[in-house]
Amino acid sequence: MNLQKVWTIAQKDVRITFGDRNLLLVMFAAPLLLTFIIGAAFSSFTGSDGDVPINSIAVAVVNEDQGTTVFLAPLNYGAILSSVLIPDGTSTQTDEALHKLIKAQALSRQDAIAQVDQGKLVAAILIPANFSASLDPTRDKPLQTQIAIYRDTGSPITASIVSSVVHSIVNKLTTSSLAIYAAKAQVTAGKASPLLLVNPQAIVQAINDLAKTAFPITLQKPSDSGTRSASITTDPIRYFAPAMAIFFLTFTMAGGAGSIIDERNNWTLQRMLSSPTSRTTILAGKFGGTYLNGVLQITVLILATALLAPLLGSHQSIWGNNLAGIVLITLSAVAAAVGLGTLIAGIARTAQQVNVLSNALLTITGLVGGAFFNIASMGPIFQTVSKLTLNYWATNAYSTLAQTGDLVSVLPDIGVLLLMFIVFFGIGLTLFNRHLNT
Repeated sequence: MNLQKVWTIAQKDVRITFGDRNLLLVMFAAPLLLTFIIGAAFSSFTGSDGDVPINSIAVAVVNEDQGTTVFLAPLNYGAILSSVLIPDGTSTQTDEALHKLIKAQALSRQDAIAQVDQGKLVAAILIPANFSASLDPTRDKPLQTQIAIYRDTGSPITASIVSSVVHSIVNKLTTSSLAIYAAKAQVTAGKASPLLLVNPQAIVQAINDLAKTAFPITLQKPSDSGTRSASITTDPIRYFAPAMAIFFLTFTMAGGAGSIIDERNNWTLQRMLSSPTSRTTILAGKFGGTYLNGVLQITVLILATALLAPLLGSHQSIWGNNLAGIVLITLSAVAAAVGLGTLIAGIARTAQQVNVLSNALLTITGLVGGAFFNIASMGPIFQTVSKLTLNYWATNAYSTLAQTGDLVSVLPDIGVLLLMFIVFFGIGLTLFNRHLNT
């Protein structure tokens, strides 16, 4: 393989691509425009601080728990949960952090549900009457019970935060009952001494005291130096910038691979093959040019979104600060996209078939892979299916790296992208060579 000829062919394809104004609009203008349009639709970052932590989530606590008596001691998990969520004037620093995140008030069931329906509250926490009684550790085993979260469908992110907080608190509060059940089970099975249950009331009291004082969630605040801590933020550009970039990258790579079919149909490729240049050199140059186009496309989009996002009010680093990680993800994502484009070119026999197949397949993989909405908000089945697309793995790699700055955390994503390249490119090149030989 003649590397000089490979580079010459690759350069020629890059010049052709960047000399086509219509193609440049698709490669750069369209993804940039859609990134900021979708980002604006999902948040209020335009003209505002895009890095404002979520706080003052309005919720209602409906405590209908009748409580129970355990070893002559009253126990009401609902009241404890309510006291944790609703300020009582004696809050600790940790409580204040929680109360800054969630602004809770006690309401009746009817009023709480009505205000959620009207959009005045994000969620209503409904504690059933038998909540404490169902978890009474004097029973042989706990009864099934549940706390309902009546959520505003228009606020899925903040409602999910409320659900997570309540779930964490309840797990901590019920530790005492679970400890008694576990101890009784061990004694009954003969695996522990009956002395373990000599003073169960003390066990209940000690663990309940711990549950009230040791809050299970740690909330961080910005430091005095002005640097921002790892708090919950909602700047969708951090997600949609890579999602849109990858979505349009796949079309560019499919078009680049499909251009080889155009050259074959126009007999340009055959004339090149009849020259003193090996097939390997020609194909390496063609696919190399496609790969360079993809790397340049992603690089321009990264720089453009990084520069434009602050002008629109976003103070987060859209792509993060780990340059080595960004480079590795870019090289891997472009390789996977080249592989997918080669597979499409290998399956199709004409340029028209390439266009039809790529438009259908890449649109579907873009939708399933989360190009237009965050996969995290979808159900588990959809999330599983999305992992079949390179869009998911590339977008997840970029967004994870931006959040954590840790290259190790995205190595699995990079590995999957490289595996996709090997599989897609290997199958596609085999099929294309067969068509070329016929």
